[in-house]
Amino acid sequence: MRKGILHLPAELLLEILENCDLHTNDLYQVSLTSRQLNHLALPIFLLRNGIADPETSIVLRRVIWDRRASAVTSEPIDSLSGLKMATYLKGKAIKDLTCYFQYPNSTCNIRQSPNSLHLAVRRLSGFIQGLRSVGVMRLYLISDRRYLRRDHVLRDPAYMLRVWTASFEELLNLTVAKGCTSLTVQYESNSEGSDVYKFRTKSPLSNPFSRVLASVRGVNEVEKAVSLSGTWWEFTTPDHRNTQVPILPTCETQICSIHKLHIHSTSLLSPPFLPWTLQLLCQSTHLTSLSLAHLTFTNDMWQALLPPIASAAGSKLTEFSILESCWSLSTSDLLRFICRLPFLIRLSIDRAFQVRIESDQGYFSRDLYPIPELKHLRVLEAPEEIVLHFLKERTSRFINPPNRVIAMPQLRSLLVYPSTLLADVVSYENSINNWTHLFDRLNDLNRLYKISFGLDVQADCYATNYSGMSSYLNWRGLHTEQGEDVLPVFSKISEVVLHYFDIRDPDHDPDILCRWLHLLFPDLFQVKFTCILATLPVEVIVMPQPTISALTRVFSATCPNVKNLVVAQRKFEMVDDAWIEF
Repeated sequence: MRKGILHLPAELLLEILENCDLHTNDLYQVSLTSRQLNHLALPIFLLRNGIADPETSIVLRRVIWDRRASAVTSEPIDSLSGLKMATYLKGKAIKDLTCYFQYPNSTCNIRQSPNSLHLAVRRLSGFIQGLRSVGVMRLYLISDRRYLRRDHVLRDPAYMLRVWTASFEELLNLTVAKGCTSLTVQYESNSEGSDVYKFRTKSPLSNPFSRVLASVRGVNEVEKAVSLSGTWWEFTTPDHRNTQVPILPTCETQICSIHKLHIHSTSLLSPPFLPWTLQLLCQSTHLTSLSLAHLTFTNDMWQALLPPIASAAGSKLTEFSILESCWSLSTSDLLRFICRLPFLIRLSIDRAFQVRIESDQGYFSRDLYPIPELKHLRVLEAPEEIVLHFLKERTSRFINPPNRVIAMPQLRSLLVYPSTLLADVVSYENSINNWTHLFDRLNDLNRLYKISFGLDVQADCYATNYSGMSSYLNWRGLHTEQGEDVLPVFSKISEVVLHYFDIRDPDHDPDILCRWLHLLFPDLFQVKFTCILATLPVEVIVMPQPTISALTRVFSATCPNVKNLVVAQRKFEMVDDAWIEF
């Protein structure tokens, strides 16, 4: 009997397939020939594309949108094609799935047409359809339209809106149906969004779109909040009004398992997906965490959106974050929203948020800038101005309370940012004085729990690349030699958060860094490096081991109080005069 390649031992077949001279595209083609070769070739194909263990973590950094167009240009086969053909993954549970439809700051999508994004979304839906479950799902849409092909073919905006709505609705509903516990949607859905999503604010009494909420189950309070907000959206192009509004699956056995929802795209809070998002917030009984970022709304849009969101999920949230690129969100609207989150345990407000609290409002200041009670808050990360506002005494318009109320009575951890960028001597002095004032306000209260204080200087070190530290140390040394009084420091700060460090960079000197920490933070206990880029929130910059060794060595000599070093997900502790990784 004639024998073929399939009669070879599996070990020998693996030796052949793992040959470096074999092109990655050839591995994919081999996997299509039989089930046996599918199980042998596709794991090697996925490994070459950065996916070592698909059931644990999948990161799709390059996704081909239109495979027909890519076949003409002979582009390499993407990893999503391999995942869809991996028969051994059918019915499996995927713990973590991240998909970059456009990888930030990359030219790999330079030939992609913006009008083909829905095709890539359908390809991902086809893969998820065959899985048993997906735990964490992150979807990053179009981050920068400059890296896409300029399509000169004019498309009907109404048609493109309907096509996009159908494809993205399918993906979102599949994600919920597969038991997703954490969902992130970031960046925009279409590079020509201004032409597709034309809407304006007007009275909801004459707005046909507001009637859509009546068909969404469980959002009666949301609809009432929308009516009271005074403004809402409607499509200005008649063809768009016929676009079907996405809804969640209506199966009675459907259980929404979402615990964390990260709305980092205007797509989820704009027509036609806004009712879907509000329904998800209403029906997610396990939802506890919500974050908002990259939402380029106008101020009147924020005023219309925040009340319905608070009505839908305010009583369930224990964690809330306002991150970057929420430019038009006013401090007054944010404070009103936080006041409707009575069970918050953790609150994060990014340094980029523009805090504007006018102090000369007199009698009406309490209405313009309300003070949240935050009775259960334990962890707070916010600019100093916000923290000082939270510490103000809440007074009644009619009577004076006999007892002083302690602001944030459960607070255990406070992380703030320098009030000004630490770039020169004056900025250091202003930031230290503002921190001292904030600490005195906190220390003035008879608190039940001891608070650990931290300072986030990621932006300061990133802006100056650590070069400003040596100048400040020279200035302090000069004033010390002249016999001047003791210079102020950031007292009681036990943790400093930095971005990244690499001794291969000439400006990254561990000796200077440790001297800077030792002089400015006498109570420092832990140093943390996040090693995360804002444009690539999932990616972690690997800090070289020689850098970590140099830091621990210098910490032992210069900063004996520092006992903990955190580098991304790695943690080191000083135990018996030796640094040990846990």
